[in-house]
Amino acid sequence: MPGTGSSAVAADRGFTDQSHLHRDVQALTGLTPATVADEPFLTVDCVAWPDAWQHTTGSREV
Repeated sequence: MPGTGSSAVAADRGFTDQSHLHRDVQALTGLTPATVADEPFLTVDCVAWPDAWQHTTGSREV
């Protein structure tokens, strides 16, 4: 969710708090959430999963 603060992302995704999200992301990827968010592979989500993208944004437009 570009432009969304990590606390809001954590709460929206059911994490107890921001540090819980941080620990899980780092354990899964070995990277910080900020580093993962900057990865270019995230920009193709609307192509790889168009139905999920449409559900999230209400549009398939990029």
